[in-house]
Amino acid sequence: MNSIRMTSRLDTATSTTIDNGERRISSSNNAISSMKNGRQRSAAAATTSIRKRIRDQLRRRRRSNSAPPRYGRRSSLLKEHYCIDQEKRIVLPGVPKHEADWARDGHDLFNLVVLIPVIVLNIMNWNWDALLSMTSVRDVSDAWTGEWFLTFYTYVQSYFLADLAWILLIPSCVRSPKTILQHHVATMLYMLIPWFYPELRFFMGAALSVEVNTWF
Repeated sequence: MNSIRMTSRLDTATSTTIDNGERRISSSNNAISSMKNGRQRSAAAATTSIRKRIRDQLRRRRRSNSAPPRYGRRSSLLKEHYCIDQEKRIVLPGVPKHEADWARDGHDLFNLVVLIPVIVLNIMNWNWDALLSMTSVRDVSDAWTGEWFLTFYTYVQSYFLADLAWILLIPSCVRSPKTILQHHVATMLYMLIPWFYPELRFFMGAALSVEVNTWF
């Protein structure tokens, strides 16, 4: 009887030891699996972070191509023209003070003076009685006389060429020289249309009427 009891106890102890071993093995496997999953998640997160950084760097490079390096990041138009309380985020009275920049100020003065004849010549090519009494947008072409078109066209093309040369020689005179150069080249090419198609010349006068905004 004693030997039977001893055998039973040994079997029970052995079974318990085996169960404990299996549980430990199972726990170890779960821990290893969790570690692998954690490493995979960390690797995925790191990859996503690297991709995001690369995209941000590419975007910054694209934006920097259209502005001189010395300006850095472009500020909003609101900050350029108004005083702003950064903490309260409200607009303050008065205008911000800018440092003296002879390249920029000289170019601005050039535009203010040279664009006066552009506006005057544009006005001289319209029949203002017909323009002010028109009842439909379709009547705009009828108000265009084009009496001074040749002088108007020559002067405008000369202005764009002069401004183009100015910006090429002194790119720091404007905030985005590359963009403005592209605009001037495209405008001069578009202006070939009214030269070869007289019936569309009124479009040139209408489009250049926006130059009045230079003083505001």
